[in-house]
Amino acid sequence: MSQLPVSGASRTAQRVDKRSWWSTILIGILILAIAVLLWQRQGPAPAANTAKAAARFGASISEAKSQEPLTELASLVGRCMRTSRPVLLGSRDPQGPSCVPMVNAGDIGDIVPNTPGDLDGGPGTSLATLYFFDRQDIKTPQQDFAWHQGRLKTYLQNEGISNQPAGEEAHELAEKSRQFWEQACAWTTWPKQLHAVDFTPSDDWLSRCMSALNRAVADKDPAATQHWAGELASAAFSLEDLHNWLGFLVENHLAALEFQKRCASLFAESEQLGHKYDTNATISQFPAGVLSLNGKANYYEVERQAERLFSQPNDRTIEANSGSHLTSGSLWVTPGVRETYLKMQAVLSPDNRKTWDVAARTPYEHSYLINMLFRAAYADTADELCQVLKKFDSLNPHAKEQELLSVLMYRGHSFAGLEWGDRFQPELLKAAEEIKPDESNLQAMDDACRWTNSFYRTPAQYGVTLTLREALEHKKLDCVRATDMIGAIFRNAGRIGFANVRWCSATGGHSVAVYAQPDGDKNRFQIFDGLNPSKESEYFPECYFPGHAWPPSLEENAAPPYAAELYVRGLDSYIWAQGYIIRGPNAGWLTKTSVPYSIRLQDVSTTKVFDGPYPQ
Repeated sequence: MSQLPVSGASRTAQRVDKRSWWSTILIGILILAIAVLLWQRQGPAPAANTAKAAARFGASISEAKSQEPLTELASLVGRCMRTSRPVLLGSRDPQGPSCVPMVNAGDIGDIVPNTPGDLDGGPGTSLATLYFFDRQDIKTPQQDFAWHQGRLKTYLQNEGISNQPAGEEAHELAEKSRQFWEQACAWTTWPKQLHAVDFTPSDDWLSRCMSALNRAVADKDPAATQHWAGELASAAFSLEDLHNWLGFLVENHLAALEFQKRCASLFAESEQLGHKYDTNATISQFPAGVLSLNGKANYYEVERQAERLFSQPNDRTIEANSGSHLTSGSLWVTPGVRETYLKMQAVLSPDNRKTWDVAARTPYEHSYLINMLFRAAYADTADELCQVLKKFDSLNPHAKEQELLSVLMYRGHSFAGLEWGDRFQPELLKAAEEIKPDESNLQAMDDACRWTNSFYRTPAQYGVTLTLREALEHKKLDCVRATDMIGAIFRNAGRIGFANVRWCSATGGHSVAVYAQPDGDKNRFQIFDGLNPSKESEYFPECYFPGHAWPPSLEENAAPPYAAELYVRGLDSYIWAQGYIIRGPNAGWLTKTSVPYSIRLQDVSTTKVFDGPYPQ
């Protein structure tokens, strides 16, 4: 230890009674000895604890004087990016190849493209790696059931636990940055207490915004300060919304797995048949199977958007620096898609333009809108979507956010949209034009279904295709592509309320289109089967109470349906909404889960809705 010089105060203290002086020294030595012993037992205080103590010590000062408003923001930015990275991106390089490769028309052949995986990636690549590699030794339905109920469920629970604290910090940053931006926009003179702070930026977008904001404050530039405060607030909201989505996707997946658990006897029934089990396909005929197999696209989109927050893409930097395509509404989508945002907004009515701006700042809809704009821009389908929005606008000039964004979805099924502009095939655009503006959405859905069935009966061969383009070119259709086709025609006509239902059975699955018809504060879900249109109106789940016949092309060797699941649009694919058990030990029970961005899907319940008799 270095010796400190004796001060004047110490010399004065020498006149104090020597006994008191020696007592003080002895007490000090004892305190020092005890402190050393405690230090040796416990080790040095962690930096995090030191920081917490320092924060507590300085809290009263900062709250009282608040002399440096940027200090808290700078600290939050650094902390949030550190805590969010392991959850949203893992150790992946955000500047490397994206987890969502761009796909154009004609890119997809007759083989399902590989999806990127990573042992220590974000939500999409890590889940894909686990789902593919950890199931390679599974040979039977019951083995896969046990894996989903064990390994996958635990993985999702852990994902949710990891996401929660990072999401809470992101929420704090979003709130604080928004408040600072709002205050900056209200300034009439430069605040005396506002000063630049020490800030070392990282190679991520939020740090870039914080650094630019700090420079603007150092230069005492009000316009630049307001601009970069807005960019930081927008970026922080994006970060928070990705955590919102990840938390919801995990909860939704776990709800579907609980429904799967109630259908355990289906896996046993299927195993008794002795059919070959393909882990990359067969699981889709079971409850939660389509979600687990094809719903990974939702997780991938969380990770793709995170890539751009943890890097500084050129298109984003150029647009943000220049302030081009910037309005009070477009601020709330990320630079890089703002031009497309404004292009689409321009075709809407005055009220719907306001709704468009509100949607950009609405949780869950924010990230979904960014995704749809990104796909439209890179697939060069913005013009087609503008035409769709015009049709929608003429039918719904005073729409709600969820209604307005519904027509943007580019997939009609979880296993669809592999080519991002697939819904805009010329034949399907023409079919949509034949739907008259004065028809109701229900009539429009029926028109789309009958057009699809007419194509199937021309005749078209029953068979699997990966795109609508291929189905139309080769006149080949299966239930998934028929559902996708109905959705494309329906949405291309500017109509809203599309969903789909998946049948589950011991020998195979079957998909049908659904129109979600508003009925007070709920929906009625009317069924439309492109392979076998019903002459009578059918509704989920009621039409499955007595069981249901398979379409003629699928009835041979088909086991009776065991359960039916309702899927609605998610972030990039579809998410699980409800499930009804048709037969088995839990027959008659309907399970519902909440969808936070849907005003008519808020119930969380498991209820017996039919007392039998049940089909065998």
